Amino acid sequence: MPTRRSPATQVFTRWVAEPSLKDASGRPIPLPRRGPAPSFEELARSVTQDVHPRSLLDELCRLGLARVEDEMVHIVRERFVPKSDSDRMLDFLASNVGDHLRAAVGNVLSDAPEHLEQAVFADELSPASVAEFRQSMRSQWQALLTASVPLLHRLIEDDRAARRPQDRRVRIGMYMFSDAMTAPTGAAVADAIGATPKPAGKPSRAP
Repeated sequence: MPTRRSPATQVFTRWVAEPSLKDASGRPIPLPRRGPAPSFEELARSVTQDVHPRSLLDELCRLGLARVEDEMVHIVRERFVPKSDSDRMLDFLASNVGDHLRAAVGNVLSDAPEHLEQAVFADELSPASVAEFRQSMRSQWQALLTASVPLLHRLIEDDRAARRPQDRRVRIGMYMFSDAMTAPTGAAVADAIGATPKPAGKPSRAP
């Protein structure tokens, strides 16, 4: 079952992704609570006309994503991880993992793979290197978020204006997993699986 879409979290996602709402360093700018764009009121109305901006702001503050100070609305953190809402966390888990699995299985069963589903993996890294790589991947995700969210909003509006059927959904994900190595490395692993040995530590890409 798809994750429940919350108008408040849609506002949050657009705020952290929209280039016009970022400062020179790429961080979301504080927004006046009311008034012409750029303001929180206009941002909220650009996402939905069905929920009052005040209700959306109250929900973002309740979730710990925003705060109001002197009639200015500030982003508190730039990632939405609803740890205090176990039902929503389980929704995200089921939807993200479910769609990833559907993409992988669909590609295996199809003569012409339809879904983007790739992976890169490497071993023989130190904890310090993994930490550096993790930070790089977070930056890559932010770049993808900044590029994809405004594009998706534009495509939705174009479809609505052209009166095209709006019956398709899309999910874009990125993940990184790291763990201790539990098997021999280098040639020993390659010999065990009957493959050509790879240079130690060389990244590999899944098919």
